[in-house]
Amino acid sequence: MKLIKPVLLLAGLVTAGARAQEGGPSFSLTFSLCDAAVKAAPGRTSEWRAGAVLVTASNPDPAAGAQGWSISLSAEGVEITGITTSGTLAAKVTDDPPGLLDGGFEKSEIAHGGTDGCEDRDGAVSAVVLAFVKPVTLPPAGAAPIARITFRGRTPAELGQARAARLFFLDGCGGSG
Repeated sequence: MKLIKPVLLLAGLVTAGARAQEGGPSFSLTFSLCDAAVKAAPGRTSEWRAGAVLVTASNPDPAAGAQGWSISLSAEGVEITGITTSGTLAAKVTDDPPGLLDGGFEKSEIAHGGTDGCEDRDGAVSAVVLAFVKPVTLPPAGAAPIARITFRGRTPAELGQARAARLFFLDGCGGSG
């Protein structure tokens, strides 16, 4: 007999966007799901991952992309338990696998009870400058993974049920830095 396990679905993903200046590149943030659905025993807590992706489009400079950024995100129906740049293009050049961070800075952390529109929201923040002296940037066009986020949520108590959760970007939230 095959059991169908309850599934926790990540739904309602939000994409945020910004335009640098008239005639300049446009940037948007989106998520790549490492684990779109989590299968686990009924009523159990499970973890899964998603990636934060910075997308660059309409860039008139074919040689340079974003050199730095700051993102903040939150979730409903699940808890964000971790954020890292490890394994992304925002990782250090000395990491395995190597990223592009070379002489800049990176601060990624869980944030609790933010301010400026983020009141009463827990989530995560990440700020990166790839380099201060060298001309280091993300690729000038396309999608670039910049962070990995870990989530925890409880699966429904009954077999065959699903529970939705939502992950989204917020403007203006801050961490300890």
